[in-house]
Amino acid sequence: MVPGADSSAFISLAKLRNYCNQHGATIVHSSLSPAIHDALEGGGFAGGKSLHQGFTDIHVAVGWCEDKLLADSKLKDDSEFAAWLQGYLGAIGRSHCLSRTQGVRRPDGAASAR
Repeated sequence: MVPGADSSAFISLAKLRNYCNQHGATIVHSSLSPAIHDALEGGGFAGGKSLHQGFTDIHVAVGWCEDKLLADSKLKDDSEFAAWLQGYLGAIGRSHCLSRTQGVRRPDGAASAR
């Protein structure tokens, strides 16, 4: 945990924020001290009209990211999820996902994919 931040850290974050703004990416941070969180909000790194988000807890931050990805995917129903995920992850992710599902058996002995 970093107790404070200097001006060079904020300059680097400003460059990252500007790059993300230009490319439609969102920066998500969590578990910062109140002072650093307030400084980031004051600098336009989160809150207000910013695309970027700040959370007090990492679990809430990850949950927000998951919800945002699923909302942006515009899936009609759960049956489209596997195809969307494989397309989103690309060939490397697809082979990893497929290798993780091979050989999975339910307690009744039937094959199952997870």
